[in-house]
Amino acid sequence: MLTVMKTATLLLSCFFLVACFSLVDAQSDAKSAATIESGKFRFYETKQIRGEETYEITRSANGELVLTAKTDMPFAEQESKPQVNASLRMQSNLTPQSFEIKGPTLLEIQENTTISIDGKTATVQDRGSSSKSNLAQDVFTMSGYVPLSIEMMLIRYWLAHGRPQTISLLPAGEAFVEFRGKDTATISGKSIELNRFHLSGNNWRGGWGRQTIWLDADNRLVAAVNLGSDMETNLYAFRDGL
Repeated sequence: MLTVMKTATLLLSCFFLVACFSLVDAQSDAKSAATIESGKFRFYETKQIRGEETYEITRSANGELVLTAKTDMPFAEQESKPQVNASLRMQSNLTPQSFEIKGPTLLEIQENTTISIDGKTATVQDRGSSSKSNLAQDVFTMSGYVPLSIEMMLIRYWLAHGRPQTISLLPAGEAFVEFRGKDTATISGKSIELNRFHLSGNNWRGGWGRQTIWLDADNRLVAAVNLGSDMETNLYAFRDGL
């Protein structure tokens, strides 16, 4: 009987020890991933509000960045209202490690793409098909012009990697970013200097035209026009809360 009690006590002690270590690990993980940026965009079309996007960027202790974004357009003029969720995990230098996007988006397109990058190899599951590919030197992940925060990170990647002439995109196409100068805007009574960029692509999913995007001094997206071009939509967006 004494032996059984000792065994039970030992097992119980081990249980509590494992539980304590699990709690410490969970608390450590929570502390290691800190929110460093968040924001909201409002989308308009012909001066009518169509919806909004919220995003958050966290950074872990090892410098890894994770962007999560949700785009919701309940007032879009289509039967299937866009409601897209996306996550993008990046190294500290903004090189993508994984990407996932799901949900109905504009033009009645159903997004369902998952990308995992290991070294120079990418595994892509895209709208029902699977493939593996060897990566180019400059590569980013993007499928569609929403969530808009993904395009913001694409421009940041371009700036951080020496402004390459082209950026290969996964799951498809390539992107071209151009710095076009500086503009000054008055927002909430304050004069703010903005950097203006053109964003376009070839065989990509960002629309047919050339977007114009403005970033502030912290490279936060402030406004974007010509999303998708006139051939698809007159969609434009502004950052909320400035």
